[in-house]
Amino acid sequence: MNDEYKVIHEGVTFQNVHGNCISHGENIEILASKTPLYDLNGEITGLLGYFLDKESLGLNKPSEKSSRRELLTGLLNSRGISEEAYAFQDEYHLRGTDFVRIHISINDFHTINKQHGFDFGDKILKAFGRALRQTFGQKAAVGRCAGRNFTILQQVENKDAAHAMIVRVEEIGESIREIDGNPI
Repeated sequence: MNDEYKVIHEGVTFQNVHGNCISHGENIEILASKTPLYDLNGEITGLLGYFLDKESLGLNKPSEKSSRRELLTGLLNSRGISEEAYAFQDEYHLRGTDFVRIHISINDFHTINKQHGFDFGDKILKAFGRALRQTFGQKAAVGRCAGRNFTILQQVENKDAAHAMIVRVEEIGESIREIDGNPI
């Protein structure tokens, strides 16, 4: 935000500044560039900018990133969620940006595994994880900590926004009613 202020009010250009943003449910490292946008009279009317994912440029070690994901769903694992939680806490303490941490457990999951087998249970976990990522992944960190337990971390402006997220999670849970023709 300070960089953007300097671009708009002072005409400063920034190239390849290290930063972070959430993409596909994970905080990724980026290089951001910003420059002033001038009108025909030479007045600054805005800014132009772009960012590059450091991993796609080969600047991050892939092994570090893969150790943050669990294999079944591809979501963050407990280590990844823990690291993301620290990043969200830092934003809260540095800038006052509030966030919510939602813990989710799939009801009767042990019964489902006993009745239909672990492979079927894995399909449920994948379907639920995919739905969480599609719904929240652009704005939130989404992970599966262990077994039937999932976590979402997202910045929010107020309690109403946090409550709306909880309602949406419940809707996702209610929407998954069948896997491979088997009712759940």
